[in-house]
Amino acid sequence: MRIKSFTLLAALALVFTGCTASDSPDESTTEETQAAATTPAPETTPTTISATPAEPTPSASSPLATASLATASAEPSERSPHLSTERANTYLVLNDFAAASSDWRDGVFQIAEKSDITGIGTELNYCIETPQSAGMDNLNENSTQALRLNLGHKFDSLKFEVGQENDSAALDQNMAVRITDGTKQIGEISTVAFDEYRTIDVPVTGRNVIIIQVYIPKAAGESCSSSSISPVIYKVELD
Repeated sequence: MRIKSFTLLAALALVFTGCTASDSPDESTTEETQAAATTPAPETTPTTISATPAEPTPSASSPLATASLATASAEPSERSPHLSTERANTYLVLNDFAAASSDWRDGVFQIAEKSDITGIGTELNYCIETPQSAGMDNLNENSTQALRLNLGHKFDSLKFEVGQENDSAALDQNMAVRITDGTKQIGEISTVAFDEYRTIDVPVTGRNVIIIQVYIPKAAGESCSSSSISPVIYKVELD
């Protein structure tokens, strides 16, 4: 009887011990859990990426491309500083002249009975006496306009025609054409009335520079302010 009681007590004790062990968490597991809970997570530094947006490339049909092309085509090309012999026996244009004010322009003009004349035109607003300068400097652009050709001793003759455009405001004013080598006058001054035109032929053998001056000649005692005319030079040809 005592043996059975002792065996029963031992069994009960074993059961109690097993329940206690299962109810208590493992010390190592508890320590790892506490360590994980108390160890701070590593800080993450945010990375900022800045990107410059690419500029769009306009297509040929876009408004931006059209405007760019228009601007490029509107810009004037550089004028030729020196003429080559390849320009001989061809009609010269404004870019063939080494120096000219912005008042000169390439265009199509009407002179007397001639229409659709391709030439170089300008405006004059005041009459003067013969210009004091034989060059391009010290000229009043309202009264004298000039064009320069750098020949480089390569040509023998210069030929062109000149007249007043039919749109000239003053119909009673003459136009004077004077040729110089930059230092002195060459030949005689030519005068062209409105509704007329004239051919001018100048020998230029051995010449380095030729300057064409146009102006409204002032007669003695004449007052001709605000007498606007539109000179045109055309069929300019070197040989």
